[in-house]
Amino acid sequence: MHLVFASAEGASGGLVSLWDYSAFTLGRQIVLKRIVALKGLLVQNNLEIGIINVYGPNVQGERVEFFEQLNDVIVSLNSPVIVGGDFNTVITESKRLGSQYHSAASSIFENFISGWSLIEVLISGSVFTWFRGVTNVDASRLDRILISTEITCEFPHLMQFALPRSLSGHNPVLLKDRKIKKFYRPFKWFNHWVDDPCLSDKIIGVCMANKGKSMFQTFLLVKHASKEWEGAVCNNISDLVEALRSKIDSLEKICISNPTDNLAQAELVSSKARLWAVSRREEREWLQKSKLKWFKEGDKNTKFFHITAASRGRINHISKLKVDNSVFKNQLGIQQAFVQYFRRGFNAVSTLPIKKFDIPLKRLNVASRRIIESPFSE
Repeated sequence: MHLVFASAEGASGGLVSLWDYSAFTLGRQIVLKRIVALKGLLVQNNLEIGIINVYGPNVQGERVEFFEQLNDVIVSLNSPVIVGGDFNTVITESKRLGSQYHSAASSIFENFISGWSLIEVLISGSVFTWFRGVTNVDASRLDRILISTEITCEFPHLMQFALPRSLSGHNPVLLKDRKIKKFYRPFKWFNHWVDDPCLSDKIIGVCMANKGKSMFQTFLLVKHASKEWEGAVCNNISDLVEALRSKIDSLEKICISNPTDNLAQAELVSSKARLWAVSRREEREWLQKSKLKWFKEGDKNTKFFHITAASRGRINHISKLKVDNSVFKNQLGIQQAFVQYFRRGFNAVSTLPIKKFDIPLKRLNVASRRIIESPFSE
C-alpha cells in the first residue's frame, strides 16, 4: 500500500490518497493545498487515468480560485479522470436541507462539471452525505465522485455507495463496479427444428442418458445440445443456399444442352426440392422472429426501418393526377384538384343540419342517399 498526502492546517483540511500497486501503477503526482492528483495505469485493463482527491473551500471568495486550480490539474493530467471528495457545495437547491443555498457557488460547480463533461453515477444509501444538528437539521450533498465519459464506457456498471456515518459528520462514499446478478436467458426455440430427425434423436439421447436428474438440469442439457446442433447445421444455411443455387444453375444448363440426360434431370428435381425445403425453413424462422421481437419492441430506428418507411412512402406518393383531360404534376395543382373534387361532392346537394341528421337513411331524398351510400372510387 502506498500513499500521498497534503498536510492539514490545524484541525481542518488535509488529504490523503492511498492505492495498491497490484491495482494501480503510479506515473506522476500533483500535491496542492486542496488537491491531490495521481496519474497512472489501471493494471486490470492497462487504462491510463487520473485520480483526483479534493477538499473544496467553504468560503465563496476561494471557490473560483479552487476550481481554476482544479481545471489546471485536469489539463496537466491529460487523461480521463475520477474526481472525488468534499466539494463543500451542492449542484441544486434540492441537495441542501436546513441551510442557505448559494446559487453563485452552484453555478461555478455546474460550469466545471459541464466544461469537462463529467458524469455523476447513481448513488445508493443516502440522499445527503453530510449531516449536522439534532433539533435544527442541517444536511447537504457535499461529497460526490465525478467521472469522465471514457471511464464510464469502460466500466458501465459503476455506482456510488454512501456508507454509514458513524461518529463523523460525513458519509464515506465508495465507488464500486456493481455486480450484475446473472440471470439465465430464455432459450429461443424455433418451430422448424422439430422437422430435423437428427435433433430429435440427439434430444432423446440426452434425456435417456440423464435419467434421474431434475427437470431444470435436463432442460439445461437439452438447451446445450440444441445450441450445439444449431451451430453445426443452421449457421451454414446461407452457404448451403448459395451452393444449391449454383448447382441448380449448372444442372439446368446440362439439361438444356442434353434433354435426354435423365440422371441430370432427377438430380435437378432433387436439388430444387432441397432448396425449397431450406428456404421454407428460413422463412418460418423469420416469421417466428418477427412475431416475437416486433410484437414486443416495435419498430426501432434502424436502417431496415428507414428503408421500409421510404419504400412505403414511395408507393403511397402521388406524383401526378389526371382529372378529366387535365394532368397535374406539381404539388399545388394536385392539392387543389383534391379540394375541388370533395367540395363539389359535398355541395352537390343541400346538406342537412346536424340536429336533423338522426333521420333514418330511408327517409332521405334519393340524391342525398346516393351521395352518402356511393363507394369511394379509385
